Amino acid sequence: MFISMSNLKILALAGLAIVSCLLLVVRFCPVTRQPSKYPKGSEMYYLAWIDHGRSAQKAAAAYALSKLNRKTQYHKALLLRNRYSDPIDGILIYDGVIGDMLLLSLFDMAPEEQRLSAIALMNRKYDERFGWVKTDDVFEGEVVDFYFDGPGEAALRLLSHGNISARAIEILLDYSRSFYLDDRIRAKDVFDLFPEMPAYDPYPQPTTINDLPEITRQQISAIQEWLKRNIDMLRWSSSKRAYRISATGG
Repeated sequence: MFISMSNLKILALAGLAIVSCLLLVVRFCPVTRQPSKYPKGSEMYYLAWIDHGRSAQKAAAAYALSKLNRKTQYHKALLLRNRYSDPIDGILIYDGVIGDMLLLSLFDMAPEEQRLSAIALMNRKYDERFGWVKTDDVFEGEVVDFYFDGPGEAALRLLSHGNISARAIEILLDYSRSFYLDDRIRAKDVFDLFPEMPAYDPYPQPTTINDLPEITRQQISAIQEWLKRNIDMLRWSSSKRAYRISATGG
């Protein structure tokens, strides 16, 4: 039986369309049961909301997941993250920030596997609008309205796993100057990984966004000088989870 070249092209295109549809079906196939099937506040509960919820609910669940201290469902989180990894997905509202939050949850579980992706996120051009999730939707009894600083969160996580860089330190110092106490406490948590570093107190409250208390200004200045002298000699100890000065580089 003879098949013309034009028919072969049609068959090839049809085959490609079928494969593409199958890939989309697999990609968006649910990886969890409904959220009601899991204990509220659990890792699987938040993954299920990301899997089955509306856009704002997915974002709120991804935010809550990113803040969980203990996460183990790497494979399921990776399958969900893959839904938000292509540029075309960015046309959907909140897809970008959901992808960032899932990426950092993956980094929490497997820092080495996700290190380069976290570095790329940290180095991404800053755009404050990108991290806002502002809706009238309700999740767990509260209106979904929050900001997620993807590059900043990536920098703090990288530093917390021994990945020190000038960009990460720059972001850490920005957090230490923040008007918001939560940001300053986050900075303090990372500063504590440098036991030889000068002290930092996150609690003095700026009177305005651009007005640091004098004690905070002095402390940050001392930290900057210390880093300037020692940053090339800092080495990460995985066993002690701390940075130490090592003149020999070991």
